[in-house]
Amino acid sequence: MLGIKGSANALDLYQAMKALYSQDIGSVLVEGGREVFSRFLRDGPVDELSIFLAPTVMGRGIPAVTNASRRNSRVRFSRWSAMPVGRDILIQAFR
Repeated sequence: MLGIKGSANALDLYQAMKALYSQDIGSVLVEGGREVFSRFLRDGPVDELSIFLAPTVMGRGIPAVTNASRRNSRVRFSRWSAMPVGRDILIQAFR
């Protein structure tokens, strides 16, 4: 763990990415739930987003990200692509 704390004892994502980059780490795979994804989209330097969609629905599910309806929390990507991967679909968006 980097030990970089922001407000409310949460990891300061900008400082964490800056520290990783200074160690020649230029890419990070983020795997988590909607709150982790929302924080990275809102606070972190996200330049690529990959989403796998599967043809299976399990229960009602939950929204993928939080606060998506607030205009100031929207993230815009300049280009995107979609391709089949087996029975799933991979959607990639790039800034």
